[in-house]
Amino acid sequence: MTKAYTPREYWDARLRAHWDLSGVGRGDYGVAYNRWIYRAQDRAVRRAFHHCSVDVSGKRVLDVGSGTGYWLGDDGGTPKFSIGNSAGNKLTWDGSTLAITGGFDIQNTSGSFNPTWNSGTWSPDTDPSGTIHYLDLGKIVFMWATAGISKTSASTDLIINNVPAAIRPVGNQNAFITDCQDNGVQTSCQATVYSSGLMSFDIITAGHAYNSVGWTASGTKGLGVWSLMYTK
Repeated sequence: MTKAYTPREYWDARLRAHWDLSGVGRGDYGVAYNRWIYRAQDRAVRRAFHHCSVDVSGKRVLDVGSGTGYWLGDDGGTPKFSIGNSAGNKLTWDGSTLAITGGFDIQNTSGSFNPTWNSGTWSPDTDPSGTIHYLDLGKIVFMWATAGISKTSASTDLIINNVPAAIRPVGNQNAFITDCQDNGVQTSCQATVYSSGLMSFDIITAGHAYNSVGWTASGTKGLGVWSLMYTK
């Protein structure tokens, strides 16, 4: 049985073992790779700003990363914090909700999550493991994976059910992914991100039609190395 994910235990152990960039990045690839990937992300953000004609000079910018696992304050064993002006712009955490008070011209929030899936028929009966990364620019979200996530299942659909609340769109948004895997064959699919936190993948079938239940039953299915962009 897979051990439940406990953020504090996980990050305490990880940072004790690797107090460097690999501790907060890709721990299996070493410091040099993580330095390179952070520089690549910086270039990608700059290109995105340039492409969208976003001028950051003189602007109020909110930049929220994954952090190092530290917290400020304790209320009955619950970590909490309030950073900023108590009567103005501030960032607060009450133990369950991260809240932003005040106005910002540009928001830049990066993070990642380990997807859980609607299908309960994976073989063996555990979800495919992997990490999906995202960059939240306020109105636009970039999402990507740097490694494939696939496994054998008897289901004919492919649905993630835990898209983080912060990057869920107001209305359902579609995007195109060119690296999906169906029964070991690379194909394309349409991703739909729902306001409910679901993310479904409709495979492209004969006649170039999208089919939400067109995946091969009892076959290997999943996602390769991909990226997409959608509006919130």
